[in-house]
Amino acid sequence: IDFQLSNNSNKPNEKYHAHFAGYRIQESRGNYGNAFRHLEEGNLNKRETLKYNILEDQEIERSLTNILNSDFIKSHTGVGNNSAAPIFIVGFPRSGTTLVEQIISSHSEVKGLGEIPFFVNSTVQVKNKYRLRGSLSEWLPRLGDHAWKEIGDVYLQKIEKISGEKTRFTDKALLNYRAIGIIRLCLPNAKIIHIDRNAMDVCFGCYRQLFNENWKFTYAFDELAAAYASYQTTMSQWRKLFPSFLMRISYEDLIKNFDKSVSDIISFCELEYETACQNPHENQRVVTTLSASQVRQPVFKSGINRWRMYEEYLTPLQEALTRQGINY
Repeated sequence: IDFQLSNNSNKPNEKYHAHFAGYRIQESRGNYGNAFRHLEEGNLNKRETLKYNILEDQEIERSLTNILNSDFIKSHTGVGNNSAAPIFIVGFPRSGTTLVEQIISSHSEVKGLGEIPFFVNSTVQVKNKYRLRGSLSEWLPRLGDHAWKEIGDVYLQKIEKISGEKTRFTDKALLNYRAIGIIRLCLPNAKIIHIDRNAMDVCFGCYRQLFNENWKFTYAFDELAAAYASYQTTMSQWRKLFPSFLMRISYEDLIKNFDKSVSDIISFCELEYETACQNPHENQRVVTTLSASQVRQPVFKSGINRWRMYEEYLTPLQEALTRQGINY
């Protein structure tokens, strides 16, 4: 039996909530055709409620990687706060970042802080203090060496209020991937772990979810593919600039070679190995992301190639990724 919408559901927000609920119900019954129809309608309805231009996001990422190039980084080396406490975890939504945070925060020395907006807020706070105006390309190069350190200082002051007695902490605000060049200058001894995942799995994973306002590109295949391509271009630039500052983890490798991957992650963070990190599902910290229920279970492989359940319906997504030069 298909999930039917009430005739009274005329408001766009009511429609998309109903369709996403219908998708869950139909998938649980194995009715993948009906499930996908609800998903398609739900995403279309949700997109209609949003004012969004992906070109603006792409321009932000281009500006950051253009400004924070090799010469710029070299000319500002050694100006930041030298704390080694932060461990940043970045990636595209639905890439496995919550699992990695659970692994690291299972360590006795680490406090898992989740998706906190502190780094971006600290950068904006310092920018406003010095009354800098204009676009990124106009104000970012005008930050003096003292200001780069100040961003790191302000960030750590915000963290101190919530981090407790632990000596290290994780910050899983996903959009920090755009700011890796800034992080490198402000907090040169921080660690950054980038979680990558198969393009179809991660993009379809996004399409299946209702997100908060940060992720407006997830409701249409063309925008989703363009955002994913821009993200990959941005991360490729950071990896070239900061090969030792940045660790890339493949979600698939993490799941298939779990014990070794956990050992490598803990080693990269310069922490002593603890067996608790092998059992992230036993970590009782509060998790508020969409993966909250998943990380309470032992690690499972069913998330790999999950998109193939809907393969016959996802040709438009494959074509959109191909147009962006993305292999899947």
